[in-house]
Amino acid sequence: CGLVLWYLPPCEKLRLGGGCTMFFTKCAYHGEKTNGRMEGKGKFTFANGNHYVGDFMDGMFHGEGTVYFTPENGGGKYKAQWHEGVALEGTYYFSDTLEFDPDDWQYLTAKDRQFWREHNAFIV
Repeated sequence: CGLVLWYLPPCEKLRLGGGCTMFFTKCAYHGEKTNGRMEGKGKFTFANGNHYVGDFMDGMFHGEGTVYFTPENGGGKYKAQWHEGVALEGTYYFSDTLEFDPDDWQYLTAKDRQFWREHNAFIV
């Protein structure tokens, strides 16, 4: 199951040195274009401040790219291989650079009571 991102419309409203702002969605794109569409290398910024840096094809994330999350959204990043807007495979990194591994996750599990001990010792 991959991360699916909606089709990104061509930006035609305001051109700023290879980029543009999409007034209706409050998103922005800066990068290469072909026939007015996001194509090649670029940066797409979502309205909430999260942004994607990487490859585009026909207005979609396609190739190698990373979604960076703002501190308000966890501050991590998701680095993935994309195909027509869908993440085929990728890795999530927390803001402290810890890599999330769903097959070998050893933190905050029933066996790992360290967090609960820390909570009781320092927070309560």
